[in-house]
Amino acid sequence: MEKIAVIGNIASLGYLIGKELRSRGFDVDNYYAYNKFTTMPDDGHVINLGKAHNMPFERTIKKVWFRTVKTYDIEIRLSVEKSVKSKHSVIIYNGSELRDGFMKAEQKCFITTKDLYAYVADRDAVFLPRCIDIDRFSLMSKKTWRDGEPLDVGHFPTDMQMKGTQLVQKAVTSLRSRGYDCNLVSGSVQHEEMPEYLSRIHVLCDWFTIGIYGVVSIEALAVGTPVVCYVKDEFFDYPEMKKLIVNCEPTADSVAEAILHATNKNVDSHKVVELYSPKHTVDVLLEALNEWQMV
Repeated sequence: MEKIAVIGNIASLGYLIGKELRSRGFDVDNYYAYNKFTTMPDDGHVINLGKAHNMPFERTIKKVWFRTVKTYDIEIRLSVEKSVKSKHSVIIYNGSELRDGFMKAEQKCFITTKDLYAYVADRDAVFLPRCIDIDRFSLMSKKTWRDGEPLDVGHFPTDMQMKGTQLVQKAVTSLRSRGYDCNLVSGSVQHEEMPEYLSRIHVLCDWFTIGIYGVVSIEALAVGTPVVCYVKDEFFDYPEMKKLIVNCEPTADSVAEAILHATNKNVDSHKVVELYSPKHTVDVLLEALNEWQMV
């Protein structure tokens, strides 16, 4: 049985991959590059937490043991440098580290959005579909928006410039000038609270710059909330997603019209959960690792 270390927790992808691999009989340790989760899994080991994070002494000892003594067959890294002793090491690129030139693509790697193909053209790269926690992000009771009522538009950017936040703000302002009682629900939200936030809004606005959609779009669709994005045709993960996302041009007027259109959109959340389950993601992962003779 292979011993696997999964490093990193971008949008909880590392945790979900580790959990799915563990359910299939692999001996897996999850590590986290930073502690953004209010509830850490018992099998999680934190890499770089310092005194400011008030980490218990027992886990500090575990960190030293797992990083310097234990040896793994495979290390799966999410946009971080090599961290543990292992026979094989492979990286999953999430985006900005390649787009901004922080890291150079390794020969064998995974990418989670299709725009990244441009940065790994000369590499043995495999597209790895993102996944969501289907136990937490599933169809929830939704409030239906009716004309004349307040319209709650959600936008939760990790990078306002990259996500095109200014377009969303202008679109909301435009809708208000047309008489709509439009509220912009935004700001930093803990990942544990995201299912509730996504179910309380009428529409989610996500990316409006480079033509992709983020994990939060997938999570919103999974709970039944319509999503507005600017997505290039070739950057959809699956053809089915073209019918699920309300696509628009990256202009304030186009975003505003798309928001209104999305209020009448029926979301097939079951299809989203089917496409973005950890099972499917790990199937793709293991197929590539087997081809590369790592498992």
